[in-house]
Amino acid sequence: MTKGLFITFEGTEGCGKSTQVKLLTERLTALGHHVHTLREPGGTPIGEELRHTLKHSQQNHAMTAEAELLLMNASRAQLVREIIRPALDAGEIVVHVMQPAVRAYYNLEELWSLPVAGRRAKPPLPAAA
Repeated sequence: MTKGLFITFEGTEGCGKSTQVKLLTERLTALGHHVHTLREPGGTPIGEELRHTLKHSQQNHAMTAEAELLLMNASRAQLVREIIRPALDAGEIVVHVMQPAVRAYYNLEELWSLPVAGRRAKPPLPAAA
């Protein structure tokens, strides 16, 4: 069985991720590869519902940072289980547009102060100056 290939583009809004994904997908398809192009949040029916809630719902103004992080990760979990893992197992190519790193994107410093297994969590990387 051929191993699949997972390619991801990460960056801020408007940096050209979609343009690069489109060019790469067109090239890989022209070469005869089966390519899945995905985005986060989204990419599955459940993920698209979560995307709407996170990005467009007028009702989410009071959403806590923790709730937003959990919804983002719920969308990602669904995407991995439903699309990414089966495609890679079938030897296909997945081109994935990710939101910037969660900590930077959400600025979730407060999450690092939450107790984890009886002690305070510490950020995995130092905060940017």
